[in-house]
Amino acid sequence: MRPCYAIREPRRSIDEVRHAFIHRLLLYDNRNTHNQLRLYQSTFFKLVEVLKNKGLRSTKNVDVEEQVAMFLYVIGHNVRLRVVAFYFSHSVSTVHRHFISVLRAIQRITGDYMKQPGSNDTLLQQSVTQRSFSHYFKDCVGAIDGSYIPAMVNIEDQPRYRTRNGRIAQNVMAAVGFDMKFTYVLAGWEGSARDPKVLKAAVRDAPTKLLIPAGNPIAF
Repeated sequence: MRPCYAIREPRRSIDEVRHAFIHRLLLYDNRNTHNQLRLYQSTFFKLVEVLKNKGLRSTKNVDVEEQVAMFLYVIGHNVRLRVVAFYFSHSVSTVHRHFISVLRAIQRITGDYMKQPGSNDTLLQQSVTQRSFSHYFKDCVGAIDGSYIPAMVNIEDQPRYRTRNGRIAQNVMAAVGFDMKFTYVLAGWEGSARDPKVLKAAVRDAPTKLLIPAGNPIAF
């Protein structure tokens, strides 16, 4: 039997491994980028530029592109920071720090992309009033609905976040106009909370309240 020999490859540094992974993730294959980050490459780099304009900056060891990629990997796959730390060859504390930085930058752009209708806003009604069912939607400016989104909470808090179907989730309320654009989102409510309670809080108690245009009253 002929002996087998394994050729020992030169050992790469952590930086080389990381750079190779980032290059393959962001530049190699567009479909792979979409599968991993939920964005195509062109959209990803547009988002990076938007966040840079909102103050997100590269650090000595992590540039903005990598920060955003780590953030998207977490929210796109619902994985723990330890998983991202392994793939991106960073410590968990580094991933956590940059996740928070990107999250705050995302919060700063919400006002640019999510605007509530004003009292004189008639644009949202045009697509409705021009159709045969306009009678049923007279003075309507949009639609409001709630959705359960899975959540990871402490064991002692799980009963409050348990839905009627037994899932651990938060009840997220969103409003959308007839142009199919989101105008309001309220997240964080426990899964056990009923939609009317969340809606009442959005109108009366939330730090950023749901605005009801003049002439379109809402009752509870």
